[in-house]
Amino acid sequence: MILRCISTVSYSFLINGEVRGLVRPSRGLRQGDSLSPYLFLLCAEALSRLIMEAEVGGRLHGVRVCPEAPMISHLLFADDSLIFFPGLNEENVGCYETFLLQYERVSGQQVNFQKSSISFSRNICLDAQFQLAAQLGVTRVTKHDKYLGLPIEVSYSKVEAFQYVQEKIEKRSKGWRGKTLSVAGREILIKAVLQSIPNYVMSCFELPKHLCIAMHPLLAKFWWGDNEGDKKIHWLAWNRLCKPKSEGGMGFRNLIYFNRALLAKQGWRILSRPEALVTRLLRAKYFPQSNFMQASLGSDPSFVWRSLLVGRDEVLKREPVIYDLFSKEEAEVILRIPLSMRRVQDKLFWHYDKHGVYQVKSGYHIARITDQTVGCASSSGTVGPGSGGCWKKIWQANVPQKSEVSFGDYAGK
Repeated sequence: MILRCISTVSYSFLINGEVRGLVRPSRGLRQGDSLSPYLFLLCAEALSRLIMEAEVGGRLHGVRVCPEAPMISHLLFADDSLIFFPGLNEENVGCYETFLLQYERVSGQQVNFQKSSISFSRNICLDAQFQLAAQLGVTRVTKHDKYLGLPIEVSYSKVEAFQYVQEKIEKRSKGWRGKTLSVAGREILIKAVLQSIPNYVMSCFELPKHLCIAMHPLLAKFWWGDNEGDKKIHWLAWNRLCKPKSEGGMGFRNLIYFNRALLAKQGWRILSRPEALVTRLLRAKYFPQSNFMQASLGSDPSFVWRSLLVGRDEVLKREPVIYDLFSKEEAEVILRIPLSMRRVQDKLFWHYDKHGVYQVKSGYHIARITDQTVGCASSSGTVGPGSGGCWKKIWQANVPQKSEVSFGDYAGK
Protein backbone atom coordinates (compact mmCIF):
# COMPACT_ATOMS: atom_id res chain seq x y z
CA MET A 1 0.00 0.00 0.00
CA ILE A 2 2.82 2.40 0.87
CA LEU A 3 4.63 1.52 -2.36
CA ARG A 4 1.50 2.37 -4.36
CA CYS A 5 1.26 5.73 -2.61
CA ILE A 6 4.80 6.54 -3.70
CA SER A 7 4.74 5.14 -7.24
CA THR A 8 1.32 6.46 -8.34
CA VAL A 9 1.69 10.06 -7.20
CA SER A 10 1.24 12.89 -9.71
CA TYR A 11 1.70 16.65 -9.62
CA SER A 12 -0.19 19.51 -11.22
CA PHE A 13 0.51 23.24 -11.24
CA LEU A 14 -1.77 26.12 -10.34
CA ILE A 15 -1.22 28.89 -12.90
CA ASN A 16 -3.38 32.02 -12.77
CA GLY A 17 -5.96 30.18 -10.74
CA GLU A 18 -6.22 27.23 -13.15
CA VAL A 19 -4.83 23.71 -12.74
CA ARG A 20 -2.42 22.94 -15.58
CA GLY A 21 -0.33 19.91 -16.56
CA LEU A 22 0.16 16.46 -15.08
CA VAL A 23 3.60 15.21 -14.04
CA ARG A 24 4.28 11.67 -12.86
CA PRO A 25 7.68 11.44 -11.11
CA SER A 26 9.75 8.39 -11.99
CA ARG A 27 12.53 8.63 -9.36
CA GLY A 28 10.50 7.64 -6.31
CA LEU A 29 10.31 9.58 -3.07
CA ARG A 30 12.20 12.87 -3.11
CA GLN A 31 13.71 14.77 -0.21
CA GLY A 32 11.23 17.21 1.27
CA ASP A 33 8.21 15.05 0.51
CA SER A 34 5.71 15.24 3.37
CA LEU A 35 5.47 11.45 3.44
CA SER A 36 9.20 10.86 3.90
CA PRO A 37 9.39 11.48 7.70
CA TYR A 38 6.80 8.78 8.34
CA LEU A 39 8.58 6.31 6.09
CA PHE A 40 11.84 7.05 7.89
CA LEU A 41 10.11 6.28 11.20
CA LEU A 42 8.90 2.93 9.89
CA CYS A 43 12.34 1.99 8.60
CA ALA A 44 14.10 3.27 11.74
CA GLU A 45 11.75 1.17 13.88
CA ALA A 46 12.83 -1.93 11.97
CA LEU A 47 16.50 -1.09 12.56
CA SER A 48 15.79 -0.44 16.25
CA ARG A 49 14.09 -3.85 16.60
CA LEU A 50 17.09 -5.59 15.04
CA ILE A 51 19.41 -3.98 17.59
CA MET A 52 17.09 -4.81 20.50
CA GLU A 53 16.81 -8.43 19.29
CA ALA A 54 20.60 -8.68 19.38
CA GLU A 55 20.56 -7.23 22.92
CA VAL A 56 18.01 -9.77 24.12
CA GLY A 57 20.12 -12.55 22.64
CA GLY A 58 23.17 -11.28 24.51
CA ARG A 59 25.15 -10.57 21.35
CA LEU A 60 25.23 -6.81 21.91
CA HIS A 61 25.12 -4.55 24.95
CA GLY A 62 24.44 -0.87 25.47
CA VAL A 63 26.10 1.60 27.82
CA ARG A 64 25.05 3.21 31.11
CA VAL A 65 25.99 6.64 32.42
CA CYS A 66 25.68 5.27 35.97
CA PRO A 67 24.75 1.90 37.52
CA GLU A 68 21.06 2.83 38.07
CA ALA A 69 20.57 4.43 34.65
CA PRO A 70 18.77 2.66 31.79
CA MET A 71 20.96 0.93 29.24
CA ILE A 72 21.17 2.76 25.92
CA SER A 73 22.33 0.96 22.82
CA HIS A 74 21.21 3.35 20.08
CA LEU A 75 19.60 6.71 19.36
CA LEU A 76 17.83 7.19 16.04
CA PHE A 77 16.49 10.37 14.47
CA ALA A 78 15.40 9.92 10.84
CA ASP A 79 18.57 8.94 8.97
CA ASP A 80 20.99 10.16 11.70
CA SER A 81 21.88 7.28 13.99
CA LEU A 82 24.11 6.83 17.02
CA ILE A 83 25.05 3.31 18.14
CA PHE A 84 26.81 2.65 21.46
CA PHE A 85 28.67 -0.52 22.37
CA PRO A 86 31.05 -1.26 25.27
CA GLY A 87 34.01 -3.60 24.92
CA LEU A 88 34.14 -3.45 21.14
CA ASN A 89 35.97 -6.37 19.56
CA GLU A 90 36.03 -8.24 16.26
CA GLU A 91 33.06 -10.39 17.31
CA ASN A 92 30.88 -7.36 18.07
CA VAL A 93 31.89 -5.72 14.81
CA GLY A 94 30.84 -8.83 12.93
CA CYS A 95 27.45 -8.77 14.69
CA TYR A 96 26.86 -5.17 13.65
CA GLU A 97 27.85 -5.94 10.09
CA THR A 98 25.33 -8.80 10.05
CA PHE A 99 22.26 -6.83 11.11
CA LEU A 100 23.22 -3.80 9.01
CA LEU A 101 23.36 -6.03 5.93
CA GLN A 102 20.04 -7.56 6.90
CA TYR A 103 18.53 -4.09 7.28
CA GLU A 104 19.84 -3.07 3.86
CA ARG A 105 18.32 -6.12 2.20
CA VAL A 106 14.91 -5.57 3.79
CA SER A 107 14.57 -1.80 3.52
CA GLY A 108 16.52 -1.07 0.35
CA GLN A 109 18.54 1.58 2.20
CA GLN A 110 22.30 1.50 2.47
CA VAL A 111 24.61 2.86 5.11
CA ASN A 112 26.71 5.77 3.85
CA PHE A 113 30.09 4.75 5.24
CA GLN A 114 31.74 7.85 3.82
CA LYS A 115 29.64 10.00 6.16
CA SER A 116 29.92 7.58 9.09
CA SER A 117 32.57 7.73 11.80
CA ILE A 118 33.51 5.99 15.02
CA SER A 119 35.16 7.23 18.21
CA PHE A 120 36.67 5.22 21.06
CA SER A 121 37.36 5.66 24.74
CA ARG A 122 40.89 6.09 26.00
CA ASN A 123 40.99 2.49 27.21
CA ILE A 124 41.48 1.13 23.68
CA CYS A 125 44.94 1.39 22.19
CA LEU A 126 45.37 3.42 19.03
CA ASP A 127 46.31 0.45 16.82
CA ALA A 128 43.15 -1.44 17.81
CA GLN A 129 41.05 1.67 17.09
CA PHE A 130 42.28 1.95 13.52
CA GLN A 131 41.93 -1.80 13.00
CA LEU A 132 38.29 -1.92 14.17
CA ALA A 133 37.42 1.22 12.20
CA ALA A 134 38.88 -0.34 9.07
CA GLN A 135 36.87 -3.50 9.67
CA LEU A 136 33.66 -1.48 9.87
CA GLY A 137 34.68 0.62 6.88
CA VAL A 138 34.26 3.97 8.63
CA THR A 139 36.54 6.83 9.62
CA ARG A 140 38.09 6.90 13.07
CA VAL A 141 37.72 10.29 14.82
CA THR A 142 38.88 11.57 18.18
CA LYS A 143 35.34 12.66 19.11
CA HIS A 144 32.03 13.47 17.46
CA ASP A 145 31.61 17.22 17.37
CA LYS A 146 27.88 17.49 16.65
CA TYR A 147 24.74 15.40 16.47
CA LEU A 148 21.55 16.83 14.95
CA GLY A 149 23.26 20.21 14.73
CA LEU A 150 24.10 20.40 18.45
CA PRO A 151 27.55 20.02 20.02
CA ILE A 152 27.90 16.67 21.78
CA GLU A 153 30.56 17.88 24.20
CA VAL A 154 30.63 21.42 25.60
CA SER A 155 33.68 21.21 27.82
CA TYR A 156 35.57 23.99 26.05
CA SER A 157 34.67 27.67 25.53
CA LYS A 158 30.90 28.17 25.47
CA VAL A 159 31.25 31.15 23.15
CA GLU A 160 33.33 29.10 20.71
CA ALA A 161 30.81 26.25 20.85
CA PHE A 162 27.80 28.44 20.00
CA GLN A 163 29.41 31.17 17.92
CA TYR A 164 27.94 29.61 14.78
CA VAL A 165 24.44 30.70 15.89
CA GLN A 166 25.43 34.35 15.79
CA GLU A 167 27.17 33.83 12.44
CA LYS A 168 23.99 32.33 10.95
CA ILE A 169 21.91 35.33 12.01
CA GLU A 170 24.52 37.77 10.68
CA LYS A 171 24.81 35.95 7.34
CA ARG A 172 21.05 35.75 6.85
CA SER A 173 20.43 39.39 7.76
CA LYS A 174 23.23 40.63 5.48
CA GLY A 175 21.69 38.78 2.56
CA TRP A 176 18.45 40.71 3.06
CA ARG A 177 19.81 44.20 3.69
CA GLY A 178 20.39 44.92 0.04
CA LYS A 179 16.73 44.25 -0.78
CA THR A 180 14.00 46.84 -0.65
CA LEU A 181 11.82 45.77 2.26
CA SER A 182 9.01 47.63 3.99
CA VAL A 183 8.94 48.08 7.74
CA ALA A 184 6.23 45.43 8.00
CA GLY A 185 8.34 43.06 5.89
CA ARG A 186 11.36 43.49 8.15
CA GLU A 187 9.19 42.85 11.18
CA ILE A 188 7.91 39.57 9.74
CA LEU A 189 11.39 38.40 8.73
CA ILE A 190 12.81 39.14 12.19
CA LYS A 191 10.00 37.38 14.03
CA ALA A 192 9.54 34.42 11.69
CA VAL A 193 13.14 33.73 10.59
CA LEU A 194 15.98 35.52 12.40
CA GLN A 195 14.65 35.05 15.92
CA SER A 196 13.85 31.40 15.16
CA ILE A 197 17.42 30.46 14.20
CA PRO A 198 18.69 29.92 17.78
CA ASN A 199 15.46 28.28 19.05
CA TYR A 200 16.67 24.71 18.61
CA VAL A 201 19.96 25.35 20.41
CA MET A 202 18.33 27.38 23.19
CA SER A 203 15.90 24.53 23.87
CA CYS A 204 18.80 22.40 25.14
CA PHE A 205 21.53 24.79 26.30
CA GLU A 206 21.76 28.07 28.15
CA LEU A 207 23.64 30.32 25.76
CA PRO A 208 26.15 32.73 27.31
CA LYS A 209 24.44 36.03 28.09
CA HIS A 210 27.00 38.12 26.27
CA LEU A 211 26.42 35.98 23.15
CA CYS A 212 22.68 36.68 23.32
CA ILE A 213 23.42 40.36 23.86
CA ALA A 214 25.75 40.31 20.82
CA MET A 215 22.92 38.96 18.65
CA HIS A 216 20.55 41.78 19.59
CA PRO A 217 22.49 44.50 17.65
CA LEU A 218 22.37 42.30 14.53
CA LEU A 219 18.59 42.23 14.72
CA ALA A 220 18.44 45.95 15.51
CA LYS A 221 20.61 46.85 12.51
CA PHE A 222 18.34 44.90 10.21
CA TRP A 223 15.23 46.46 11.75
CA TRP A 224 16.44 50.04 11.33
CA GLY A 225 17.69 49.37 7.79
CA ASP A 226 21.48 49.60 8.24
CA ASN A 227 23.52 48.76 5.14
CA GLU A 228 27.22 48.45 4.44
CA GLY A 229 28.67 51.89 5.13
CA ASP A 230 25.19 53.39 5.65
CA LYS A 231 24.19 53.34 9.32
CA LYS A 232 20.75 54.57 10.28
CA ILE A 233 19.70 56.19 13.54
CA HIS A 234 18.33 53.70 16.06
CA TRP A 235 15.50 55.73 17.55
CA LEU A 236 14.68 53.20 20.28
CA ALA A 237 16.80 50.79 22.30
CA TRP A 238 16.34 47.11 21.55
CA ASN A 239 14.99 46.46 25.04
CA ARG A 240 12.18 48.93 24.32
CA LEU A 241 11.41 47.19 21.03
CA CYS A 242 11.21 43.85 22.86
CA LYS A 243 8.24 45.03 24.90
CA PRO A 244 4.79 43.87 23.74
CA LYS A 245 2.95 46.15 21.34
CA SER A 246 0.46 46.88 24.12
CA GLU A 247 3.33 48.46 26.07
CA GLY A 248 4.77 50.55 23.26
CA GLY A 249 7.23 48.03 21.82
CA MET A 250 7.28 45.87 18.70
CA GLY A 251 6.97 42.47 20.37
CA PHE A 252 10.46 41.28 19.44
CA ARG A 253 12.11 38.69 21.66
CA ASN A 254 14.77 39.27 24.24
CA LEU A 255 16.88 36.17 23.57
CA ILE A 256 18.05 35.88 27.19
CA TYR A 257 14.50 35.59 28.52
CA PHE A 258 13.37 33.42 25.65
CA ASN A 259 16.27 31.04 26.28
CA ARG A 260 15.08 30.61 29.87
CA ALA A 261 11.50 30.01 28.73
CA LEU A 262 12.57 27.28 26.29
CA LEU A 263 14.65 25.56 28.96
CA ALA A 264 11.68 25.73 31.32
CA LYS A 265 9.70 23.81 28.70
CA GLN A 266 12.23 20.98 28.95
CA GLY A 267 11.94 21.06 32.73
CA TRP A 268 8.16 20.86 32.44
CA ARG A 269 8.49 17.79 30.21
CA ILE A 270 10.71 16.10 32.79
CA LEU A 271 8.07 16.75 35.44
CA SER A 272 5.10 15.70 33.33
CA ARG A 273 6.70 12.65 31.66
CA PRO A 274 8.37 10.62 34.42
CA GLU A 275 8.61 7.48 32.27
CA ALA A 276 10.40 9.12 29.35
CA LEU A 277 13.92 7.87 28.62
CA VAL A 278 15.58 11.23 29.25
CA THR A 279 13.72 11.62 32.57
CA ARG A 280 14.80 8.17 33.78
CA LEU A 281 18.39 8.84 32.74
CA LEU A 282 18.57 12.22 34.48
CA ARG A 283 16.83 10.87 37.58
CA ALA A 284 19.34 8.05 37.91
CA LYS A 285 22.26 10.41 37.41
CA TYR A 286 21.30 13.53 39.36
CA PHE A 287 18.32 12.95 41.69
CA PRO A 288 17.88 9.23 42.47
CA GLN A 289 16.50 9.91 45.98
CA SER A 290 14.44 13.04 45.27
CA ASN A 291 12.60 14.73 42.41
CA PHE A 292 13.49 17.25 39.74
CA MET A 293 12.16 20.22 41.73
CA GLN A 294 14.42 19.36 44.68
CA ALA A 295 17.48 18.19 42.74
CA SER A 296 20.84 19.85 43.36
CA LEU A 297 23.61 20.64 40.93
CA GLY A 298 25.65 17.66 42.11
CA SER A 299 29.28 16.88 41.43
CA ASP A 300 30.73 17.12 37.92
CA PRO A 301 27.41 18.14 36.28
CA SER A 302 27.06 18.31 32.51
CA PHE A 303 26.31 21.56 30.74
CA VAL A 304 22.88 20.21 29.76
CA TRP A 305 22.00 19.60 33.42
CA ARG A 306 23.19 23.09 34.39
CA SER A 307 20.97 24.51 31.65
CA LEU A 308 17.95 22.47 32.77
CA LEU A 309 18.28 23.81 36.30
CA VAL A 310 18.11 27.34 34.88
CA GLY A 311 14.82 26.37 33.25
CA ARG A 312 13.60 24.81 36.48
CA ASP A 313 14.08 28.12 38.27
CA GLU A 314 11.60 29.64 35.82
CA VAL A 315 9.03 26.94 36.62
CA LEU A 316 9.51 27.57 40.37
CA LYS A 317 8.36 31.20 39.94
CA ARG A 318 4.97 30.25 41.17
CA GLU A 319 6.14 29.61 44.59
CA PRO A 320 7.49 33.11 45.51
CA VAL A 321 3.88 34.31 45.79
CA ILE A 322 3.36 32.02 48.79
CA TYR A 323 6.69 32.96 50.35
CA ASP A 324 5.82 36.66 49.99
CA LEU A 325 2.52 36.24 51.85
CA PHE A 326 3.63 33.86 54.61
CA SER A 327 6.69 33.14 56.68
CA LYS A 328 9.18 30.54 55.47
CA GLU A 329 7.95 27.87 57.89
CA GLU A 330 4.28 28.50 57.05
CA ALA A 331 4.97 28.54 53.30
CA GLU A 332 6.74 25.17 53.43
CA VAL A 333 3.80 23.67 55.32
CA ILE A 334 1.34 25.11 52.78
CA LEU A 335 3.26 23.68 49.83
CA ARG A 336 3.11 20.22 51.43
CA ILE A 337 -0.67 20.27 51.95
CA PRO A 338 -2.36 17.43 49.95
CA LEU A 339 -4.91 18.85 47.55
CA SER A 340 -7.31 15.89 47.61
CA MET A 341 -8.91 13.82 50.37
CA ARG A 342 -8.70 10.78 48.09
CA ARG A 343 -4.90 10.83 48.45
CA VAL A 344 -4.34 10.89 44.70
CA GLN A 345 -0.98 11.96 43.39
CA ASP A 346 -0.53 15.71 43.02
CA LYS A 347 -0.61 17.11 39.49
CA LEU A 348 1.60 19.97 38.40
CA PHE A 349 -0.42 22.95 37.15
CA TRP A 350 0.95 26.01 35.36
CA HIS A 351 -0.88 28.98 36.83
CA TYR A 352 -0.43 31.24 33.81
CA ASP A 353 -2.33 29.01 31.35
CA LYS A 354 -6.04 28.17 31.61
CA HIS A 355 -5.31 24.53 30.73
CA GLY A 356 -2.55 24.27 33.34
CA VAL A 357 0.11 23.31 30.79
CA TYR A 358 3.36 25.23 30.48
CA GLN A 359 3.60 27.37 27.35
CA VAL A 360 6.79 29.04 26.14
CA LYS A 361 4.84 32.24 25.42
CA SER A 362 3.66 32.68 29.01
CA GLY A 363 7.03 31.51 30.36
CA TYR A 364 8.78 34.20 28.30
CA HIS A 365 6.53 36.93 29.66
CA ILE A 366 7.06 35.74 33.24
CA ALA A 367 10.85 35.77 32.75
CA ARG A 368 10.65 39.26 31.25
CA ILE A 369 8.51 40.90 33.91
CA THR A 370 10.30 39.11 36.77
CA ASP A 371 13.66 40.61 35.79
CA GLN A 372 12.29 44.00 34.84
CA THR A 373 9.67 44.19 37.63
CA VAL A 374 7.17 45.77 35.23
CA GLY A 375 3.48 45.12 35.76
CA CYS A 376 2.06 41.78 36.83
CA ALA A 377 1.06 38.56 35.09
CA SER A 378 -2.42 37.13 34.71
CA SER A 379 -3.68 33.73 33.70
CA SER A 380 -4.42 35.02 30.21
CA GLY A 381 -0.78 35.93 29.60
CA THR A 382 -1.51 39.68 29.17
CA VAL A 383 1.12 41.65 31.05
CA GLY A 384 2.21 45.19 31.58
CA PRO A 385 0.54 48.46 32.58
CA GLY A 386 -0.10 49.53 28.98
CA SER A 387 -2.62 46.77 28.28
CA GLY A 388 -5.90 48.18 27.02
CA GLY A 389 -4.49 51.71 26.63
CA CYS A 390 -3.63 53.85 23.66
CA TRP A 391 -1.11 51.38 22.26
CA LYS A 392 -3.77 48.71 21.96
CA LYS A 393 -6.01 51.09 20.04
CA ILE A 394 -3.17 52.06 17.71
CA TRP A 395 -2.27 48.47 16.81
CA GLN A 396 -5.91 47.51 16.33
CA ALA A 397 -6.54 50.34 13.91
CA ASN A 398 -8.18 49.22 10.67
CA VAL A 399 -5.31 50.29 8.39
CA PRO A 400 -2.76 48.39 6.26
CA GLN A 401 0.02 46.85 8.31
CA LYS A 402 2.68 49.01 6.70
CA SER A 403 0.95 52.20 7.83
CA GLU A 404 0.17 50.65 11.19
CA VAL A 405 3.81 49.79 11.93
CA SER A 406 5.03 53.19 10.75
CA PHE A 407 2.53 54.96 12.95
CA GLY A 408 3.61 52.81 15.90
CA ASP A 409 7.26 53.75 15.30
CA TYR A 410 6.38 57.44 15.16
CA ALA A 411 4.42 57.21 18.40
CA GLY A 412 7.30 55.33 20.01
CA LYS A 413 9.67 58.17 19.23
